Amino acid sequence: MTKNMTRKLKGKGFAKLMKNIIKVAKMTDKKTLEGCVKAHCNPSCKDTIYQAGSQFPKSLEAEIKKEQHGDIILGIIKKTRKRMFGNKKDVLVNDFHKNLPKEKVDKIKKAGAISGCTAIIL
Repeated sequence: MTKNMTRKLKGKGFAKLMKNIIKVAKMTDKKTLEGCVKAHCNPSCKDTIYQAGSQFPKSLEAEIKKEQHGDIILGIIKKTRKRMFGNKKDVLVNDFHKNLPKEKVDKIKKAGAISGCTAIIL
């Protein structure tokens, strides 16, 4: 951020910007929590892009369409799912993504997870 931009943000504009940043952070926290529950407490990763089968989950599609720019987001997510699945019907092994290392699976199971619906777990 340049000095000119910083000067412009001071006063009412800066307060409004900070209020919006806090609002987005609170929404992100809620979304993060929802995502975490879906990713780690969801047998068979039902209603996620990792759900087994050749069709995109209808309930997830309806949920995404409700969001702002839902159709665009849905298109991106469908392409991602298609790329991940390829010709396979399932990318899970015992409710955990097949590419998760055993050590990570054991670690998140020990923490209470019953599923691992993503290949990216920190």
